[in-house]
Amino acid sequence: MSPKKEGAWVTRSNDLNYIFPNWPLDLTAHRKTLAQAGYTCFITLEEPVPKYVSLKNRPGLWNWDLRLL
Repeated sequence: MSPKKEGAWVTRSNDLNYIFPNWPLDLTAHRKTLAQAGYTCFITLEEPVPKYVSLKNRPGLWNWDLRLL
């Protein structure tokens, strides 16, 4: 749990740890913008949500609309 009360869970696969937020993250609506910025590889990760995790109802845009100074 973060100081802002944002939760996450970790799944381990071999030597890798995957950290998932407790809300869906979906930037597919911004794929064209990301491609214009130079991104060429897009993947989708779907992990079964553990029973002890309660997903928040959030738009899932991470920090897409934040502006840098």
